[in-house]
Amino acid sequence: MNKNIAIGAAFIISLLFFGCGKRNVYHLEAKNNANESITNVSVMINNSEITLGVIAPNAHAFYGFVSARHPLPEKFSITWTTPDGVQHEKTLAVKGQIPESFDEITIYVTIDSDNEVELSWEEDAVAKERLQSGGGVRKL
Repeated sequence: MNKNIAIGAAFIISLLFFGCGKRNVYHLEAKNNANESITNVSVMINNSEITLGVIAPNAHAFYGFVSARHPLPEKFSITWTTPDGVQHEKTLAVKGQIPESFDEITIYVTIDSDNEVELSWEEDAVAKERLQSGGGVRKL
């Protein structure tokens, strides 16, 4: 009888610790696909600013575990300044573009040389595989 109680207690504790569903953990990565550095890069999520700073040409800035502070929003805005001093801002719809339930993903915001912005995402397991194989990003 005591063994069954111990097994049951261990099961309940594991559910509390690990959860019984999707974790909805997400990270944010901004990519600069332009030929010049961009500065003052920041993302507004749920009225809170995440500063990413300067992103060199063809480089990226990563901000991990955004979900610990911000649930997945319906939309977010990204701002940046180009070398000519012009500040740009784009608002991106997130709801409907990203699954509502997931374990762990990275959301990519890619800025190109025409200051157009693309939103994409990939699951954590896919990200690890991509790093190992040199493959691409899953586009929306």
